[in-house]
Amino acid sequence: LFIGMYASTKALSHVSQAESLKSVCGILNELGEKPPRALNDIHIDIINMNSNLQSMEEAILGLGETKEKRIVGLMRLYTLLGRNALTVKPALFGSVSLRMVEITLEFGLCSNAPLAFTYYGQTLAMLGQYDLAIRLGKCCNCIVCQF
Repeated sequence: LFIGMYASTKALSHVSQAESLKSVCGILNELGEKPPRALNDIHIDIINMNSNLQSMEEAILGLGETKEKRIVGLMRLYTLLGRNALTVKPALFGSVSLRMVEITLEFGLCSNAPLAFTYYGQTLAMLGQYDLAIRLGKCCNCIVCQF
């Protein structure tokens, strides 16, 4: 059922990104996830995450791979949501990227983990925080090599 919902939502994104965004948010809500928030509402969360990430590069690379299908599916949904949010509701993109990094740090790496850090790095770059954005980009290259 979960795979079917993801597939139909992904197909919908090719027709209407706005409808796909709405659909993904509905699915995430059904899975108990909180709705994405505007960038100005997550400022403190970003500061806290940045503080954590400053010293975690080696720890990130040492994260194990998650085998939990629910988490892998969740990351796929957030990846789709991020892509759609970037064009339809850019103010939500930062929240999506932050949540993807939170999930990765809590549950481990999966094939969408590099996108989590790429999305988050993009958010940081939009905020003018280039040093950490660049470091995350380099870290992503190492994660990609693991998959």
